[in-house]
Amino acid sequence: MRCFAYAIIYAACLSFSGGVFAGKWELQPKLSASETYFDNITLASDESGQKNKELVTQLIPGFTLSKQTRRLRISTDYSFGYIKYYGKEFSDRTYNRGSASVNSELIRRHLFLNVNAAISQQVVDPSRAFSTNAAVVSNNQTETRTISLQPRLSNRFAQYANSDLSYKYTIIDYSNSTLDSSQQSILQYNLNSGRWFKRSNWYVSISDTRSTRSNASRAFLTARLDYEISRHWKAFLMGRAQRNDYLQSIPGTSPYYINPEAGLIWTASRKLKMEAGGGAVLNPGDLSNKKITAEQITWRAVVTVAPSKRTSMVLGRESAFYGDRKYFDMSLRTRRTNWSANYSETLITPQQLRISSSLGGSGGALGATTSSLGGGFGAGGGFGGSGFSPTGGGVSSGGALNRLDTNDVLLRKRLSVSSSISRRKISLNANAFLDKGEYQTSKTQDKRYGASGGVVINLGRVMVLSNQASAQRYYFNNGSRADNIYSFSSTLSRQIRKNISTSLAYQWRKRSTNSASVRYTAQQVIAKLDVTF
Repeated sequence: MRCFAYAIIYAACLSFSGGVFAGKWELQPKLSASETYFDNITLASDESGQKNKELVTQLIPGFTLSKQTRRLRISTDYSFGYIKYYGKEFSDRTYNRGSASVNSELIRRHLFLNVNAAISQQVVDPSRAFSTNAAVVSNNQTETRTISLQPRLSNRFAQYANSDLSYKYTIIDYSNSTLDSSQQSILQYNLNSGRWFKRSNWYVSISDTRSTRSNASRAFLTARLDYEISRHWKAFLMGRAQRNDYLQSIPGTSPYYINPEAGLIWTASRKLKMEAGGGAVLNPGDLSNKKITAEQITWRAVVTVAPSKRTSMVLGRESAFYGDRKYFDMSLRTRRTNWSANYSETLITPQQLRISSSLGGSGGALGATTSSLGGGFGAGGGFGGSGFSPTGGGVSSGGALNRLDTNDVLLRKRLSVSSSISRRKISLNANAFLDKGEYQTSKTQDKRYGASGGVVINLGRVMVLSNQASAQRYYFNNGSRADNIYSFSSTLSRQIRKNISTSLAYQWRKRSTNSASVRYTAQQVIAKLDVTF
């Protein structure tokens, strides 16, 4: 609750300051009530013969609070969950879930301040029995509290350059005593060319990231100049200097590197663009002695193809100080279909949140299955390796399974494919992923792959039938243990009035593994009522 208190206090200070911050608050209370029957609420193993059947009531009152003016935007969504167990074995309990954000323009076009806070219920250890339903009794959940503060200063130097200076401080805290809280700070400065430069454009980016987790830090400087030679050709010069303290744990790897590169860009048309270049990693110690020694030759190649407004493809590969990296991204859109495929290789250090997805969805009772497959490592944050890959190096908190906190350096390889087809009364979706992590210091691996598919049928103007199935396979203990997780859900929902909806759902989940203690089958039936006021 402290996260929300900080954000709301800040919002209140702004709202009473008058002037441009004056505006109307919008408050919307809400209530969700559900009754759920579990045939295995403790996720007991199939061999134990001790499955606990239970009837559970969940009451979740909450509210959304928002305000928006020309220079201020406030958004808060909070829910308080109360869980009532009818059996004598379990005690009733409560939980919190929500998010709050304040985005303000303190000085017009120059000074900005963003505050974000969140409370969620998350899985602690995915190698043990777990569920995304908050009512399940597994002792494998924690309340995670996150708050971040980010001031940002933006400046324009006439028509010559634009600058952006920001500092972001984030605190992550857990209710589970086995997980240590952590703090992260990111200081970043960007300077790029203005409209005065006609045939060239350039940028300089400086960043310093620090985490209390094992005192890991990363600092880098990147500068690039693109110069137009002709209508179709450009030349580029680029330099990178980086310090990676976490790489000291990898034998034979220097924590410092300097990497100048040069190359050409060919733009055949709006549909085809190619970039190729090369350089070398220089020894910083030799540079101080006025010597130039190339420790490694580096190169990069990127091809961008866009045959139509609805179709695009990017292929890239580079060899840099941290090894070869490949990247591929494709998207195809038609009137009724969407197709996409993505492959990326990213070097990261998982210093921050590395546990599973939030339990349940946004709003309503916490009864939904996991919304995304396999976890994953998405954009922003983290200690990502620099390069052309737009995926960056952050760690995504969404997904079904992620490894616990670790101080290791991780090379993450991920392939994902998704498609959807929409008709007037029916829509189909399918997803597949392959995810592999190579831990650089401990020389271990984790691997996971799976697929899911679903169909949504409109049975009229107010009734919808949704079915979803998935199959996933995960490897633990460097491949010595393999778990298969299967799930199926079917939900029939009906809109009674504009502000009242009901649903009836059936969910089935099975985990098969060579570890007998977490081999289980669980089913549940959920009746739910959602009301907004």
